Amino acid sequence: MLGLEMQSVFNKNERFIDETILKSSTEALFQFRNHIKDDKTFGIIVKKLLLEQATLKLRTAKLELLKEDFLNFKSVELEKKHRQLKTYFS
Repeated sequence: MLGLEMQSVFNKNERFIDETILKSSTEALFQFRNHIKDDKTFGIIVKKLLLEQATLKLRTAKLELLKEDFLNFKSVELEKKHRQLKTYFS
């Protein structure tokens, strides 16, 4: 019974990597693992795939952190804080 429950959970959550990060099925990854028969090499390759996928996504991502309004606000805020500290310690 426990084996069936675990299998059900595994089937429901078949993708162990978020689909938006790596578009590959669990089955394909395990077929590849079985083909190369070396878990160390498999791990290295999967990490490289994840890193490359993340790099590609970051190249096109529109990050709030890099928006001009936010950058200007934080720069002014930092400058004010710096001036206050300078005045305080002078």
